[in-house]
Amino acid sequence: MPRKPGRSEQPAGQQAHHERLLADRIDAVLPQLQCGRCGYPGCRPYAQAVAGATAALNLCAPGGAATAQQLRDIVGGSEEPTGELPISGPAQVAAIDERDCVGCIKCIEACPVDAIIGSRGQMHTVITEWCTGCGLCVQPCPTDCISMHPAGSDSLMARLSGGLANRPQAAALAEQLRQRHQAKKRRPPLRNPVREGELSAAELAAAAMRKARRRAGAKK
Repeated sequence: MPRKPGRSEQPAGQQAHHERLLADRIDAVLPQLQCGRCGYPGCRPYAQAVAGATAALNLCAPGGAATAQQLRDIVGGSEEPTGELPISGPAQVAAIDERDCVGCIKCIEACPVDAIIGSRGQMHTVITEWCTGCGLCVQPCPTDCISMHPAGSDSLMARLSGGLANRPQAAALAEQLRQRHQAKKRRPPLRNPVREGELSAAELAAAAMRKARRRAGAKK
């Protein structure tokens, strides 16, 4: 009697369907911070890679060993996740020095959960209670006016940490982050005043110079 085909031997359509369902289960236990520290551009792409057996089970730094174990339970198998977990570090949130913000919207474009608000040409502000501390907004800033700071008690990370022992609370926060990320992906791209020449190189250089002078003064 022929044996039941394994996953690699299943027809392509059946295997794709199986991997979609598996990715759904994996995605459901990820914290949905969309931080990219796993090396994938969001939680769903990482879930798909795990479902397709092309990613390790222990790459979610915010989820840590507990999430790695959950993924092992879902995927199956007796082997333990190997190697060290990516370093997560203390919970942080982003802050914008509004004196140097030129309204270029690059940070808004970079934030995966829409935790930065502002309009083009106007100063931007971080919504602390939704900032996941991913730091993806820091590098794109042309005036270096975004920095990371320890998360306060009102931050998302503090609420999420408090909810880790309370699975319904943690799951509810993760679902809200998932919805914010999906809404961001559906929204048409914003008009970028830097790309469109509405902010000149001179304006950007002037903002960077102001910050450099303040830093030099602080060191004296």
